[in-house]
Amino acid sequence: MDGLPPEILSQILNYLSFAESARLLRVSRRWFQHLSPRIWRSSEDHLLFRIAPHRLQIYSSLIQDLTILTRDQQEHEVVRCPDFSQLTSLNFELYDSPVCNDPPLSTPCLRRYLAPSITSVDLDNTADTALLDAFANDCPQLRYVRLDLRATRLVEDPDAVIRFLQLCPSLLHISLLGPIANPRILCGLAMKPNLKQLDIHHLHDPEIVDSADLKFIPEPFAFSSLDRLVLGADVAPHVILKLLSHVKNVQHLCIRVPRSLGAIPISVAVRKNSGTITTSTFTLRDLPSYLPNLRTLHMKFHFRIKIHPTELLFLASLTNLEELHLTTMLPSFHIPEDPTDTIFPSLFSGLGMLRELSLYCTRENLKTKFLIALGKSCRFLAVCTIKYLPLDISAFGELAVTETPLFPELTDLSVNYIVPPPPPQLQHLSHQSERRLGQSSHEVEPVAKPEPQSLEPDPLVVANQVALFTTHFPKTSYLGFWGADNTEVLDADRTFTKAFRTAWVKGRRRRGERVRFERQRKMEYETVRPV
Repeated sequence: MDGLPPEILSQILNYLSFAESARLLRVSRRWFQHLSPRIWRSSEDHLLFRIAPHRLQIYSSLIQDLTILTRDQQEHEVVRCPDFSQLTSLNFELYDSPVCNDPPLSTPCLRRYLAPSITSVDLDNTADTALLDAFANDCPQLRYVRLDLRATRLVEDPDAVIRFLQLCPSLLHISLLGPIANPRILCGLAMKPNLKQLDIHHLHDPEIVDSADLKFIPEPFAFSSLDRLVLGADVAPHVILKLLSHVKNVQHLCIRVPRSLGAIPISVAVRKNSGTITTSTFTLRDLPSYLPNLRTLHMKFHFRIKIHPTELLFLASLTNLEELHLTTMLPSFHIPEDPTDTIFPSLFSGLGMLRELSLYCTRENLKTKFLIALGKSCRFLAVCTIKYLPLDISAFGELAVTETPLFPELTDLSVNYIVPPPPPQLQHLSHQSERRLGQSSHEVEPVAKPEPQSLEPDPLVVANQVALFTTHFPKTSYLGFWGADNTEVLDADRTFTKAFRTAWVKGRRRRGERVRFERQRKMEYETVRPV
């Protein structure tokens, strides 16, 4: 391998794991030069303490991502004159602990790790005024900051955060942990012209929003460039109402839905200019009126146990929506069954631009016909995950043969399991029973019970199901089943699902080989064709 060109050797070594790279580091000087940047790309501070001083600059110049874990200030003293010329991400994990008696690290001690190339910093609750000022002065390219406002020294001096926001004009993404206790912080965020994403995890007091006087900020300066907004579970519903009225340009919203939001109208007292107090209500249905240009919506349900399908109809007004994700951490969260079978088709009919759909609920109570309605309305859908949907491929056989594929662009599909088709004799008996519904009880002949079926599926039936699936999902390259190994799923369903997946993977390989063979024949024909 020593005779290989450098670019070829580098590509080969990229397939090695971290442990393999560390083991092969001493094979030769050439391998050392190729593997060292990969090993030292991400590092922790205690690894620098073991390096000899005359080699510290060599290894520190390779680090791109550094994490500070050590609280002992004497340990950091050995890191002298480092060269963090490639450092772009700096993370602090020096959380205060009641069992730790070490004093907090001083800013001069931590300043040795600051470099002009840093673009991302994650600060824990040890941040103070001097450290924020150091970042503002030494890191002019800072783009992302994650700041914990619960830090003791920041609570005592909230002006440090305001000054930090003013001295860092290049910030594009700010994530704030802890409650925003000073309205000037919110006002400073609104005045940043380049801010693209804002994460607010704790905000209970609506007076903070009112005191910030966001409506008096001259247009278009109030969140003028904000494109993505993340609201945590500890953001009060009436605060959400006030915030959304100032972020009209947001196209991507991630919200941890509180228990009351959407279930009960939230009454919020609003003081008009005349001094009178009126009542304003807000539910999930009002979201399109605040953010009409929304393209991505991610709702995380952490407290509610269900969301009714009628509450989701408001999404049909978001005609530009491209991604919809409904996720939950609760095992009991579910979507009640729609007795009319019309709500979800009506919802999908308004989401013609949808490209990604994810429903991570315990029970969606959705059937294959809803997936068919989704395919008829959302022709650009590329990723679809419905965690507890039992997919009945036989339902696609009832569609007209002349129709185009239901999902022409879908590449990733994840469902619960595949429903085995009923045996032919059961289909015959079901049709026979339908014809006898109008007869009296003494006219109906007894129907013989079908013989028990083996759990092992018929290969011909599996092949027919795969062919029908491929017809309507021609570009699907990933097929996942959440219930393939779930003991709550019937053995017959799990067995058929595994057989279907095996046959589908084999058929996909054959189709790929056939396409490559046809391309090769076409190239050979064009090569020998006379001019």
